[in-house]
Amino acid sequence: MKTARPLKKGAKLHRRTFVRLIGWAVSALAVGGVSWLARPLVQRPLRRRLAEDHPFAVYVSGPLRPPGAVEESLFRKRCTGCYLCGEVCPVKAIRFVSGTGLASATPLVLPNTRGCILCMRCTRVCPTGALSPLEEEQADQVRMGVAVLDKRTCLPHIHRGRCEACYTVCPFKGEAIIQKGLLKPEVVAEKCVGCGLCEEVCPVPTKAIHVLPHGTKGRPARRLV
Repeated sequence: MKTARPLKKGAKLHRRTFVRLIGWAVSALAVGGVSWLARPLVQRPLRRRLAEDHPFAVYVSGPLRPPGAVEESLFRKRCTGCYLCGEVCPVKAIRFVSGTGLASATPLVLPNTRGCILCMRCTRVCPTGALSPLEEEQADQVRMGVAVLDKRTCLPHIHRGRCEACYTVCPFKGEAIIQKGLLKPEVVAEKCVGCGLCEEVCPVPTKAIHVLPHGTKGRPARRLV
């Protein structure tokens, strides 16, 4: 009967290395698989906090994106719905609409509820380039949208009292929002960054000022997402 030849020392080392590598690979796959499966569970509480149930959350012309957002078609390709931008927003102005539409699971700002304070934190955590990184000093370069004033419902314009809410809260007051006779506000579209703080504080129930995405004309209705 033939006896098995003992493995040479070099062969033993190769065999041990191979077995060790296999073990590492299996462990890595196991840990990675668990992490991948657990990711939705970890994100679920965050999604609940940032989910927006407003049935008319997006204008017909499209959603109002956070600062630094690239062109809309490119934004939809790059954004993975990671929720990082919404997580770092200190005032929770960035929301995520629940639903199956084009804007679902992607960040947007609803200025009638909460305007953007232009802290730029969201732009610095975006991992895909859907939001270009910006510093606070670059706030005047942001173009989220443009505010449109409805003079038919604005209190000073219809002589229903004095109201300086939009002018006072505007981060570029005197430039983006100016005041004319009898403290009537006017929007300078070229200077407006579209942060939505004016819409948030407007005391008129139906809001006399609205921030619309660029390219929108008039005051369109919102749509179901």
